[in-house]
Amino acid sequence: RNIGWAAAKADDVVFLDADVSLTEEWRDRFLTKLKHLSQTKIVTGATVFISEEPGFIERNWFFYMDTSSRTYINSANLITNKMVLHAIGGFCDELVTGEDVDFSNRARSAQCEVVLDPAFKVHHEGYPKSLRQFARREMWHGIGDIQSIHSFLNSSVAQIAVLQGLLVTFGIITSFVMR
Repeated sequence: RNIGWAAAKADDVVFLDADVSLTEEWRDRFLTKLKHLSQTKIVTGATVFISEEPGFIERNWFFYMDTSSRTYINSANLITNKMVLHAIGGFCDELVTGEDVDFSNRARSAQCEVVLDPAFKVHHEGYPKSLRQFARREMWHGIGDIQSIHSFLNSSVAQIAVLQGLLVTFGIITSFVMR
């Protein structure tokens, strides 16, 4: 992402992942916002929606993302300008995951406006379709939750996973001791 925006000729920068598909809503909103985008310190975009033909896992695990309110802009669908990117130094190269949360937080700290705009609707066609793909994705995402104590303390999912792991370990140890 950092190499891309640094090489971009225009001031306005759109980050879209290869596995998202744009909607007409997205196009219409972008054309409306484009004239004012480079004049303000703004980060906008939206959460990625489930695929247009969702499987079981998407309908039952990822659907909540369609309706949840977030405090960050998903980096698979993020729109900003070089003024913001220079002000915050772009994306953190050291993060494996969670770069979008970090980006949005640093933008806010630099007095940039972070606006989640549902009209920038895209469909994510890369959500897992099998349980194996789901497990691999969630383990990969978990890396971001343990990269620092701050990210761990802000992730209820990571805390629950550690607690669950400790309880399972305690149960195994207890069952051996009780024999």
